Amino acid sequence: MEVSFSVSCKFLKILTATLHSIPTIVETGKAHGAHSEDIYGCLYFFLSTELRTLAKRLKTFSSSFTILNSDARLLPGIICDNPLPELNLPSSIKFDRIEVSNILDGNYVGLRDVLTLWAPLLQDGTSSAIIGYFMNWVFSSKVPGRAALAGKRITSSLIPKVLAKEKVRSKIDIFLKKCSMGCRDRSSQRVCLIPVCQRLDKR
Repeated sequence: MEVSFSVSCKFLKILTATLHSIPTIVETGKAHGAHSEDIYGCLYFFLSTELRTLAKRLKTFSSSFTILNSDARLLPGIICDNPLPELNLPSSIKFDRIEVSNILDGNYVGLRDVLTLWAPLLQDGTSSAIIGYFMNWVFSSKVPGRAALAGKRITSSLIPKVLAKEKVRSKIDIFLKKCSMGCRDRSSQRVCLIPVCQRLDKR
């Protein structure tokens, strides 16, 4: 999950949340008395817990932060070719994780350059990783990436695969039950929700 804060530390918005992270957030919130339907309330308790844990770890372990103002394409070369020992960045330094945000997008650095330039700075091992995401891929790709444009053949083949996952199936079942309960009480829901529920249930 990625969240956004202003310079004054004001919470702005949730940028991304995976299917696997939401149950953890809800469980944390419920442990503090929040209702599962109050996702922002649960998120408050989840983030508070995570930030307190981070603060404790920073006090417990020896940590340092180095902030550099450099082009992401040039920085790997600067580190490797021009040692910066005064900044605790010797040319021999290796990292367990390198977080590159969305410079994987082609309109920034791009996947090929990120992997080519930054991979040599990873530790040798199976757990070392470069972490990033393609924020603008849907908008900048030559082939439209919107799910709505995928076509019936593609979506029909993908839906069974998604529903085969246990966590998704259980959530769909819960959704179907809520649909049927809500539709008994509200005629407007009977029109729009039941067809959706039936289509999902048949996949």
